[in-house]
Amino acid sequence: MTNQRGITLVELIATLAIVGMVGTLAYAVLFQGYANYERVQAETKLRDEADLIMANFVRELFVLKSDELEESPACMNGAPGSCVRVTKEDSGDSYFIGFQRGSASTDVAIARNEEIRFYNDDVILVPNRPADSIINNSISTEDGIRYTVKFVLSTEYRGEDRQMEFVNTINVISADEAGGGE
Repeated sequence: MTNQRGITLVELIATLAIVGMVGTLAYAVLFQGYANYERVQAETKLRDEADLIMANFVRELFVLKSDELEESPACMNGAPGSCVRVTKEDSGDSYFIGFQRGSASTDVAIARNEEIRFYNDDVILVPNRPADSIINNSISTEDGIRYTVKFVLSTEYRGEDRQMEFVNTINVISADEAGGGE
C-alpha cells in the first residue's frame, strides 16, 4: 500500500505564516536601505555644494593679508557679517566675497562679485531673515585673522526640505607676519 497522505491544513498555514514573516522582514530591510540611500544622496548633494562654496572662498581668502580685508554689510542690505570687501594692495582691485540677496528673495554666495553657481539646481542657500534676526549665511571675524563662514543649504528630500548648516574657519595672513615682523 502506498502512502497518499499530503500536507495538512495546519502545515500549510504554518508555512504561509513563516513565508509571510520572512517576506515582511526582507521588505523592511530593503525599504530601509533605499530610504537610507535617498537620505545619503540628499546629504551628498548638500555637502558637494558646500564644498564648492568653501573652495571659492578659500581660494580667494587664503592668500590675502588681513589688512586687505574689511567686513562689509553692503551685500545684504545692511545685514551684519554678510560679506567681506577685498582691496588688493598691489593692484588696487576691489571686490566682495560672501553672501548677498539674489533675485526672488533668495541668497547667493559670491566670490569676486560673481555668483557661485551650484551644480544641482534643487540646492539653495536658505535666505537670511534680518527682520526676524535670523542670519543663516554670514562671513565674519572677531580678530581680523580668522574668518568664520556660516551658511545653511537646503534641498528637497521626500517632499520635505532637508537642511544642513555648515560652519568653517579660514585663516588669513596677518598683516604683521606679511610685513616680515616689522
